[in-house]
Amino acid sequence: MEEPNYPDLLVCDDGTPVRDAETWWRRRVPELWGHFEAIQYGRRPDFGCLDVVPVGVWENPFGFTQVDRLEFRSGPAVHLAVFWPDGEGPFPLFVGLNFRGNHAVCSDPNVPIDPSNPAPRGSQENAWPIELILESGFALATAWYEGFCPDDPGQAGRLHASGTTALACWAEALTRIRSVLSLNPLCRSEQTIAIGHSRLGKAALLACARDAKFAACVPLQSGCGGAAPSRTSVGETVADITRVFPHWFLPAFATYAGREAELPIDQHALIALCAPRPMLLLNAEEDTWANPAGQRRMLELAKPVYSLLGSGDVVEWHMRPGKHEVLPCDWERAIAFARFRLKERTAPPRRLPC
Repeated sequence: MEEPNYPDLLVCDDGTPVRDAETWWRRRVPELWGHFEAIQYGRRPDFGCLDVVPVGVWENPFGFTQVDRLEFRSGPAVHLAVFWPDGEGPFPLFVGLNFRGNHAVCSDPNVPIDPSNPAPRGSQENAWPIELILESGFALATAWYEGFCPDDPGQAGRLHASGTTALACWAEALTRIRSVLSLNPLCRSEQTIAIGHSRLGKAALLACARDAKFAACVPLQSGCGGAAPSRTSVGETVADITRVFPHWFLPAFATYAGREAELPIDQHALIALCAPRPMLLLNAEEDTWANPAGQRRMLELAKPVYSLLGSGDVVEWHMRPGKHEVLPCDWERAIAFARFRLKERTAPPRRLPC
């Protein structure tokens, strides 16, 4: 099968070649963001100022847990749970949104239950192996994604009227969490990693691209609209995703269904907008819907930008056996990546089976 004609990242829209970092930052980056914001993700939402209201701090078997309530003056009020390792710190930090509420991430009865999301307490512990993360010397910050923006197609009209999307809201949530924790002396702010799975992997990738203060990104099985190409016949397509999830993207993106070759961007551009920071794309063999091979191709096509910026080979693609889910071995791989790429010296993680 002939490969699609992907846009050349190192050629400006008017045909001007990008031969140095100055041209990349001054000309090409604004062009690419212009396309993404007009066609796909929309503008960054304005959550406005926020108040951080302490809820509690208590020990857990592997360190201690801190819960605060983020009260945004624009409306959202969300519990933020941070799990800190034992020690004086500062610690490198993973920042990721969760699907079922902080109480689902761990079985600790002190963690407040999100009232509108009554998932069983501790039901997502396998996807968030706190013991592994903390014993590896990393901290973890997480919050329920729907507290920032409901994952509801009925929200599409409201979001689009504001020129934004649900994915842009979830990406902005990660940035605001990172910003809050950067003021905490326990946080090694220059070693903060955006992480997420599936639709929240898309959000993590978008957050890292928009927020230069994220040190690295680990999108897990992010698929179409994330690290997988729009120009594809494999897995989820633009037609599929915009029909079922119209609130994730701008209406303009849906108009490219069946004519993806006319898009002025593809997902290699979003990966390149994270350069020169490290990137790890995690995938699973049975998860063809997320198009692992297509993600690998996007990463390869982004590499010339990394080379242009002098960062060397700091992007990785990994695939394990299994299906569309997060397992402890995915975290093992993410921790090893972060430790190596960010030069973090911590105790090696225990080996856990997939």
